Amino acid sequence: MKSPELQIIAQNKVSDIIGNLTTIDDCGYASNVIDFYQKDFPEDKEFTQQMRDFLCDRTFELYNKRYNS
Repeated sequence: MKSPELQIIAQNKVSDIIGNLTTIDDCGYASNVIDFYQKDFPEDKEFTQQMRDFLCDRTFELYNKRYNS
């Protein structure tokens, strides 16, 4: 088991990456970041699912911004 401090740092980094997406192309990178987090912290299913949901929402926002303007 990894330290709780490391887990919090990783959660913050994942959140920052997803929160700062600017293009649809960045969404694939963010998905990989979530995958790496899940690999390192498999027991944290709730956070992983929240980030996947947030990424999905951000992807739709960015898509609508680009193509429905």
